[in-house]
Amino acid sequence: MLGILIGALLLGVIISVMEGDFPDFLALVGCVVIAAIGQFAGVCGGMSATGNPLLGILAGCVLGGILGGVAIAKFIGMTVQRACIAAGIYTLVNVALSFGIQMLFA
Repeated sequence: MLGILIGALLLGVIISVMEGDFPDFLALVGCVVIAAIGQFAGVCGGMSATGNPLLGILAGCVLGGILGGVAIAKFIGMTVQRACIAAGIYTLVNVALSFGIQMLFA
């Protein structure tokens, strides 16, 4: 739950830098949940299809970025191209933070 709230805050900062104003927080939470579902489905599907964890992570980033972009375009009202850029930035920052935290505690 805390990760969803932090993710929504991070996505809100990215969108506010791109658009100029901070969007509705509940819409951001919905976008983060949809992007997380896309990341999870992409990682599981990519790893089972290829057997390579790195390709699974790449597939998760791509699918999470696309689904997150469509959700941002629908809920926030951005164009799909700008929304996919924002979702791609969010997804890559999310993966980098996850790896960084994992390296801290490993």
